[in-house]
Amino acid sequence: MQVMRRLFSSLGGPSILALSTLLILIPLSMGRSAVAQTSATQADQGTEVAVGAGVPVIPQQVRYNGKLANRAGQTVDVVFRIYAVPEDGEPLWTETQRIPLSEDGSYSVLLGSADPKGLPQGVFAAGMARWLGVSVEQAPETDRVLLASVPYAMKSADAEALAGHAAADFVTQEQLARLEAQRAPALSPAAAISNTLGTVTGSGTTGTIPLWTGALTQGNSNMVQVGNNIGINEATPAAMLDVGGSEMLRGTLTMPSIGTATTSGGSYSQIMQFDASAWSSATSAAVTPIFKLYAFPEGNNTANPSSTFFFQYQLGATTTNVLSVASNGLMTTNGGLAMRPQASATASAAVNSPQFVLGASSYSSGTSSAVAQNFVWQVLATGNNTATPSGNLALLYGSGTHTPAATGLSILPTGIINWAAGQTFGGAGGGTITGITTSSPLTGSGTSGSVALGLNQSALATNITPNLETTFDSRYAKLSGGNVFSSYLQAHQTSGPTNAAVLGSGTNGSVGAFGNSDTGFGVQGESTSGYGVYAQVTNPTYGSAGVLGFTGAALSSTYAAEKGIANAGVWADNSGGGAGIPVALFATADDAFGEVVVTNGVSYPAIIVTNNGGTSAQFTATQGYGVDASTTTGTGVFGATTGSGLGVEGLNSSAAEQDAGVLGIANLSSGIYGSYDIYAGVWGDTGVSSTAVAPAWAIGVLGTADDSHAGVFINDSSSWSTLYLQNNSTGGTSNSAGGIGSSAGGSGIFNTLMASTADGTCGIGSGGSLSCTGPIKSLASASNGARTVETYGVQSPENWMEDFGTGQLQKGVAVVTIDATFAETVSETADYHVFLTPRADSKGLYVINATPTSFEVRESGGGTSSLSFDYRIVARRRGYEALRHVDVTERYKAEMKAASMARGSGLVRRPPAMAMSPFKAALDSNPRIVTAARRPVPQKPMSRPANTTSHP
Repeated sequence: MQVMRRLFSSLGGPSILALSTLLILIPLSMGRSAVAQTSATQADQGTEVAVGAGVPVIPQQVRYNGKLANRAGQTVDVVFRIYAVPEDGEPLWTETQRIPLSEDGSYSVLLGSADPKGLPQGVFAAGMARWLGVSVEQAPETDRVLLASVPYAMKSADAEALAGHAAADFVTQEQLARLEAQRAPALSPAAAISNTLGTVTGSGTTGTIPLWTGALTQGNSNMVQVGNNIGINEATPAAMLDVGGSEMLRGTLTMPSIGTATTSGGSYSQIMQFDASAWSSATSAAVTPIFKLYAFPEGNNTANPSSTFFFQYQLGATTTNVLSVASNGLMTTNGGLAMRPQASATASAAVNSPQFVLGASSYSSGTSSAVAQNFVWQVLATGNNTATPSGNLALLYGSGTHTPAATGLSILPTGIINWAAGQTFGGAGGGTITGITTSSPLTGSGTSGSVALGLNQSALATNITPNLETTFDSRYAKLSGGNVFSSYLQAHQTSGPTNAAVLGSGTNGSVGAFGNSDTGFGVQGESTSGYGVYAQVTNPTYGSAGVLGFTGAALSSTYAAEKGIANAGVWADNSGGGAGIPVALFATADDAFGEVVVTNGVSYPAIIVTNNGGTSAQFTATQGYGVDASTTTGTGVFGATTGSGLGVEGLNSSAAEQDAGVLGIANLSSGIYGSYDIYAGVWGDTGVSSTAVAPAWAIGVLGTADDSHAGVFINDSSSWSTLYLQNNSTGGTSNSAGGIGSSAGGSGIFNTLMASTADGTCGIGSGGSLSCTGPIKSLASASNGARTVETYGVQSPENWMEDFGTGQLQKGVAVVTIDATFAETVSETADYHVFLTPRADSKGLYVINATPTSFEVRESGGGTSSLSFDYRIVARRRGYEALRHVDVTERYKAEMKAASMARGSGLVRRPPAMAMSPFKAALDSNPRIVTAARRPVPQKPMSRPANTTSHP
């Protein structure tokens, strides 16, 4: 570089420009000999310094010694990585070596020895610090080690090789002088300063920062400068930077201090200010309320300097410190602390207050870790949607990661305190009971402490002789016979889920428990953790049931026809009598499953639904899915019909987004499924990639057929397409030669639609491009519609646009204006072709003065005819000018391979036919009562029976 500076200082005028041209050209031409001595791969990588025959100036390896005591004496695979930072970040270089360890675990390696080229010099560029990470047998990396200065000697190659170039790539002063003398006479000033790029066009506005709107065209950007102020989308900036719109920062926003502290005083941070505008009735003018955020120094010129973060309010000249946060986290507020709910209550849901959490930390010797201890105060809303809504202040507690739960201690709006269960009080107490006195047959009395009460068994025994039943009157039940109760019986069991509060058993065909009701429930059972109703048949036989529930005066005729083939844990029956919709088994729930059926029988499906005269099953949902079925290896939903009905019918009447009459998910749901606010009659989805299950396919919806249509889509809309396809993929590598949205890039050729036969493939890919392996045809009518013939699209190695028209010569000259819309769709340059056809005898026609908007037609030989002519313009499509026989061989092979993974491979997965279970076989062979078939009528959900006990 010093040589070039001296040459430039001794030369001037056009010679300087000529010399600069030579400085660019000469190293490129003279460097070919050095480049030719290295491989193409080495030249592309540009990581080695080549001198002479391509031998590196210095060894491309670095010695490193380490120790792995826990692997002593072993031979292990070790991964070495070099980083630019001590933690996190991506490695600049990585290498794996298999090394033997000594008896104490020590080892010595040459980093870069696994590659013939060694360590790339770019790893140690600019002398920056580097850290080495070591991983053994795919274990987590050890702490990174800062490399010593020795590896940076690799950068010394620049001193000998002149920044990565061999000395032969450069010229001496004498060589430059000779070349200058030889070229100077041939270089004129005009040639030295000629501009071959074109003329800069466009216009701009004073004070507006320009924007390149084309290759040589300038226009206005949305940035202006007025004085020292710059505005972005703001024509009259009021500050040094004034942005009229949203901003996005993708890094740290730092508000530095306004100065540097000294022993006499500190400096506060720059202020972040938020201005509002409000109208003052006192001044009849707008005022500006301001909030400010800034950090203020504390403890300046002490051993422990810090700062306080201030939140300040200002109106006019009055400033108030609203809130401050000290460096230790202590928050000070000059006003009240209000914690209000984020939303208002509705008739269906109340809203509690935010939680006020007081946390502590205690150490657990059991887990050898700190455990958080959190007490929480929270206002809990009560009486929602009543005439007297209210709220209680409750104390909650949670330990560790557990969610804080109510302790039972709360304060009512009246000041009354609800104490937690088990609360005890010391002292004399404040009650009105001063003592307990008992009489026979009870014993135990006292006025303080705990008083124990008991039965005087000797006195009680005389009252129950000879037996208890004869002693009590008829109002009490007897154990030796039947009893009739005029009110309900209630029993509680706390010993465990295997015991029953009420146990009924029957022998010789009798009923273990019988419940009957004219309008309510025959049997109602409740349990907080066990069984509400428990029934068991020890040795079941045909027609037996743990629970038989039926409505009506008698069992149905269907029950009589089926009881001879099955036994049941629960048998529900309805003979169809009475008011209301007849239902044999009705399951209802709030925010829970209405019914769950689980079985692990290989030959028995979880549910068999059979209707002898109509629809087997009807599923409806006001929201969600009419049917939601999934499977890992079998069939999620299997529907079959042997008559004229439907195998599967799904109905969704909610018209809510992401709902479907039938939802089928293959293995797991996709990310696209949750991102579309649509609903469908049938929704097929999968989140599994076909590449992960090859040679099988992972398909959202599959239709197959033999000698028929595999899928049919029909609609009667004038504005919606019958079939809509979309591919949201943004993967692949773009190709600038392909133009905007071109399939010449890295995107798929058939990634939106692919239709294949044994003879060829046609489809739609990236950018809406249509690609076919066969000819592109149209079918046209001939012979007045009696025949249909094929017509074919003309193919071209480039993407051409055509336009046709007619012109008129006037004295041998005509100027044709290109259609403005056509000009916007083709190349902006005038590199189009015009084909002329005269409509009368002429000396010939030719084209001159072609521009992007017009061209001139003249008659050859100076002719002056005024004849008309036809013209055809052929121009390259704008944005696709560089396309010509783009090679898509590899992508075509890859996509065809992916498309044929399952086709013809013999490995197509088909759901196996469900085995006929013994129960299904018995159902089919049993006589049935058949009624006329009818279409199901969707029913609204039935209301809760009037006599049902209400529970929270």
